Amino acid sequence: MRRLLITGLGLGFAAVLGSAFLSASVPAAGQSTPTITLSLVDSSDTSMAVTAIGEDGGAQSLQVKAVASAATAADVTVSVTVGASGGTATLTTDYTRSASSVSVTISMGDTEGLSSSFTITPVVDASVEGDETIRFTPGTVSGYTVNMVDLTLTDQTITLSLVDSSDTSTEVTAIGEDGGAQTLQVKAVATAATSANVTVSVTIAAGTATLTTDYAIASAPTSVTINS
Repeated sequence: MRRLLITGLGLGFAAVLGSAFLSASVPAAGQSTPTITLSLVDSSDTSMAVTAIGEDGGAQSLQVKAVASAATAADVTVSVTVGASGGTATLTTDYTRSASSVSVTISMGDTEGLSSSFTITPVVDASVEGDETIRFTPGTVSGYTVNMVDLTLTDQTITLSLVDSSDTSTEVTAIGEDGGAQTLQVKAVATAATSANVTVSVTIAAGTATLTTDYAIASAPTSVTINS
């Protein structure tokens, strides 16, 4: 009787362990696959998510954060490619990176992990390209669904204004109908130094005032250039 009781307990214990192992790696019928959600965070404050950086913002130190939908039954490591195919920004032309890949581990029993830090440095150019993306693609992790992440690289901004030709530090936003002729210039200011000369075409478009009836223009500018 003792031997039968011990054998019975042994089999029962093995069955419980086997069931627990299977439920941790293979979802039971009707259950969804567990997920790991990746995001980018600021290395100086890992509670701060980073979804975009400016072309003129300089080097950014980042980390990949991984959050599992439930505590892991063992250490889980995700390898992430930095600047993977599918992003619209071009490596070396639009940005540089300090690492081509990083890994992030969620320790057994935890739900979160952080990679080591790496640097993305935008390249300030003379092109008006609009916003572009840098893609971060995870490797396959058995038993989990893992998302990819896109980091938006925002194009630099050029701001136009009108200034007084006799004092180009003075912005002009209005002139009086009885104020006589005003000599103006178009001023262009970029948010960062450009790597090459940038020329912006300028058109004096129709507003609510009517040309010849309400005002006249002499030597209207057609462009303004920011030198490198």
